[in-house]
Amino acid sequence: MIIRRLEDLHVWRLSSELEDRVYVFTDRFPAKRDFKYCQDVRRSAASAPANTSEGFGRFWPTEFAAKLRIARGELEETRNHVWKAIRRKWVGDDEGAEMIRLASRAIGAATRLLEYLDTHGEEWKRSFAERQRAKLESRAASPVGGEPEPEPEPEPEPEPKPEPAQEPEPKPKPRNREPGTLNREP
Repeated sequence: MIIRRLEDLHVWRLSSELEDRVYVFTDRFPAKRDFKYCQDVRRSAASAPANTSEGFGRFWPTEFAAKLRIARGELEETRNHVWKAIRRKWVGDDEGAEMIRLASRAIGAATRLLEYLDTHGEEWKRSFAERQRAKLESRAASPVGGEPEPEPEPEPEPEPKPEPAQEPEPKPKPRNREPGTLNREP
């Protein structure tokens, strides 16, 4: 499967859904009363899709893997917070179990993607570098894609002929006005 967009990543979709569900249950009482808990679980739940997104945007497998490891850790933390909510009866058993299941699936998806990146990352990077090098070589070899030929220097333009001198127009003479009158024409 070729991943072209962030939304194609299974780990991102699962962690985003988990984030949405965390925000829903922390917006209700009794969980809503524990502000610090709500802040912590929301932060960890939001961090997983955000780090996955950032890693995907960095393009290189080693950089992506580093961000994905952070996302996986945030998913583990979110799962721990959800267990705490279940123990404190802040969330129903069914709703809590569904969030635990989402977190576990997202952790599994992150782990499998990390295994792929760790196994094939260097190979992918080498292959990418070879493709780029081949592309540059083909551009250099082709007359169209190679270095452009320098443009010929333009021929000098003939010097302009001087125009005959014109006498400046005479300035109008100022009119004497009486003090306190407006400068209007009669």
